[in-house]
Amino acid sequence: SLPSATPSLRRFNRRHVKPLYVFGPDDRQVYQDVSYPWGCVGKIYNSDGKAGSGALIGRDLVVTAGHVIPDTSQGWWMRFVPDYFDGQSLHGTGVESYVSDVKGYRVSDVAGYDWAICKLYTGLGDSLGFFGYNGWSSNWEKQNYWTVAGYPAAIAGGERPSWQSGIDYHDEDGDSNGGEELESNTADVGPGNSGGPMFGWWNSDPRIIAVVSGEETEYQFPASSDMNNIFASVSGFTNLIAWGRTNW
Repeated sequence: SLPSATPSLRRFNRRHVKPLYVFGPDDRQVYQDVSYPWGCVGKIYNSDGKAGSGALIGRDLVVTAGHVIPDTSQGWWMRFVPDYFDGQSLHGTGVESYVSDVKGYRVSDVAGYDWAICKLYTGLGDSLGFFGYNGWSSNWEKQNYWTVAGYPAAIAGGERPSWQSGIDYHDEDGDSNGGEELESNTADVGPGNSGGPMFGWWNSDPRIIAVVSGEETEYQFPASSDMNNIFASVSGFTNLIAWGRTNW
């Protein structure tokens, strides 16, 4: 079914990876909304001193990017604050949870399998609700069905959530571990957006199909380039969420 409407690093496939792109005027807009599903998107802090974005995908489950997972060799932690706005959750003081377990791929580069699922100590989704999820279809290419939400540092210093709708992706590249890179040159994302959901609407049902991974520039012979923001998606993504809902 269809939904409703820096120094670079060289990968083994010879692509260069840079921070993230804004294409033309920045179309992201701040929102302040406790309603479903906007109140299910939140900010993630970790023990590496970094911040990213994520979304409730189960009563006590959050989906995010794999590179948001901190160094787990010792004393790691992650904290999820739903609907974070200027220092605390719009749902109320103390509405947040630390992560007890995490499963996914802790990557250091853009990847089609750059996703992770986190189990929370607190069932925030019991009162806030949570997103559905959906597999990906090549029929959706170049269709502007999608919305992205999260906490980019360039918008309100990452202290307020922002969203952008009417996004499409124009190509996809296969990756390992059941992953696929969805390439978009209409989505404006930046540091802090990592792990934020790309979702669409199936009537009144919001479903996540991917999360923000990063940005790639494909340099092509002799002197052209293709700049895209990358979203991690496909069967490995949905399988991971299904695993989390079944086992956690």
